[in-house]
Amino acid sequence: MLTENDVIDFLVKYLKKREYEIISICNTGQRGNDIVAKKEDRFLIVEAKGQTSSDPNSKRYGIEFDTAQKKIHVAEAILKTMEIQDKYPNGTVAIALPDDNRHRNIIRDIKPSLKKLDIIIFFIDKKGNVAKL
Repeated sequence: MLTENDVIDFLVKYLKKREYEIISICNTGQRGNDIVAKKEDRFLIVEAKGQTSSDPNSKRYGIEFDTAQKKIHVAEAILKTMEIQDKYPNGTVAIALPDDNRHRNIIRDIKPSLKKLDIIIFFIDKKGNVAKL
């Protein structure tokens, strides 16, 4: 199972391979945008979510979030990306999620709206492969 930190780490590797400059990274104990990257003069700001808690002391650590929890996480990520869009209208926003059936189904059901909102989705599998929607 991927934690939020795993998702961030895999996506940073992916972006570096595509010649993005990584401006900042915030892992789960830090405040701020999870990933801020730049390619040419375009910024990419990413909000990441995991399948389980990143905190080894949490009761949820190692236990996969259920569908309701994943929906809440996706909703929070959408809100955060919309706030970022308002703050940085020239930036591109994205959400990075573990590539699992629950996350895929949630995104499938709202894909047209995400497209209208101009929010990119990255799915990351447990091997670190990234699929961009």
